[in-house]
Amino acid sequence: MKLRSKITYSFEYVNNHLRWAILPTEIRLMILEQVEIGYKGHDLSDWASVSREWQAFFEARIFQRLRLRYPGSDVDNLSSFVHGYRRDLVKEILLHVSLEEYDNVNKFDEPETRDTIRTNNKLFSQALKKLFISLSTWSTPKCGVKLRLSASSPSDSGHPWDHRAEASQHDRRRIYSSKSKQRLLGNLLNTSSGTLKLAQVPIVRKLFVNQYCYRSMSEALLAKVLGSLCRLRTVSYEPWHAIAQYEQFPRDEAMIMLLDRAAKISTISSVHVWEAQSKLNGSPRFLRMRNDDLVSSAVNASYRLRFLTLCHAVDATDFFRHSSRDIPENTTELSDSLRAWPALTNLALTTCIGDLVTSPSALDRLLLQASRAALRMPLLKKMEIWAPGAREGFILRYHVWRGSPFLTVIATWQLKLSKEALRSWEQVAAGCTERGLTCNVRLVKTETTMSDSPYALCHMLALFSQLREWKLL
Repeated sequence: MKLRSKITYSFEYVNNHLRWAILPTEIRLMILEQVEIGYKGHDLSDWASVSREWQAFFEARIFQRLRLRYPGSDVDNLSSFVHGYRRDLVKEILLHVSLEEYDNVNKFDEPETRDTIRTNNKLFSQALKKLFISLSTWSTPKCGVKLRLSASSPSDSGHPWDHRAEASQHDRRRIYSSKSKQRLLGNLLNTSSGTLKLAQVPIVRKLFVNQYCYRSMSEALLAKVLGSLCRLRTVSYEPWHAIAQYEQFPRDEAMIMLLDRAAKISTISSVHVWEAQSKLNGSPRFLRMRNDDLVSSAVNASYRLRFLTLCHAVDATDFFRHSSRDIPENTTELSDSLRAWPALTNLALTTCIGDLVTSPSALDRLLLQASRAALRMPLLKKMEIWAPGAREGFILRYHVWRGSPFLTVIATWQLKLSKEALRSWEQVAAGCTERGLTCNVRLVKTETTMSDSPYALCHMLALFSQLREWKLL
């Protein structure tokens, strides 16, 4: 940021303004930064009113991240409040929709009524429609804007699930029931009507629907959103896994639609899907039924993406098994006929830890599957496969750093790589650099995980930042 430095002031003016103007530009900038750090609880708009110089500094901070709530006046007043040069300062917009409240004392284990479902769908649809109309008039900045969407009922914070340890035995039975968990997770947010139309918004380059709140979007609503963000490059979608298996199908359909869109929309180069799970689901090992259509869509999308993250929704073994059967349509010979990933540079997948712990052959199979796929990824820079578990964990990482290839295996149990698996990864390394592969196997004692959280080893992931949210429930 440029601060004014070549302006002449009178002696009286300098005295009245505490000699601020005669300070070097670098010193003034340091002071402003300390003001921002030292007074975090202070309204930055007050500092912006001190002078034009302070306004230029603090407005960049004020408008960099906009938090909007609906219902309320935030969305309606957005265009009038953020206009002109201020729009160029905006880097991120967070929209949170407050859904209808419910009785979280006596009816926390009763399903949403039809009226509540309609009201929630209408609230979320109205919020999106108004926000997109406003943003459609903004000119497109060079880097684009990041949009985060979330929704929850104010009553969710008082749901007895968060206080289950303090409840009586009788109440705990109700709290731990499937109906109680289903009420907290809520229904998928859908369009308020089949004719919902959202304005085209070219300024949004990144979309995040994170797991900060339990609510997720239906296939129809997510399709409307994706269809309106016409210059989207990155999508991070983090739906919660359903409590009952029959409720999982529509959630899978939304993910399938997202991946199918990513395979067709030329602007999208980065997709990150995290299927969030918690103690609501009861399994720290994240056991999940395979959905072949979801696996197929994930593999198909990966062929044209640069960055792909799939956590829990698709198992790494299923991903590699499916891709090993893919043959290009215009190929007549079977040799070397498997499809390649011409653009993929970063790939992160998860797998179930159970087989890896008990069966060395399962580990070898995974290593070989991953290496054979990596041979068809000429631009690969990072591949990580990880398996979470309570006081147990596994990470397989291949990455190229400064022209040197590295293979790192981290586990909470003693393991050894087979010669066949190691040779296969050496082939991968030879295909991208003349330098030899450096292999490192690390044993992490369970004491170092410090908690029963299945995410305890996640901080060791090189692709940690791409996994977005780490809400430990």
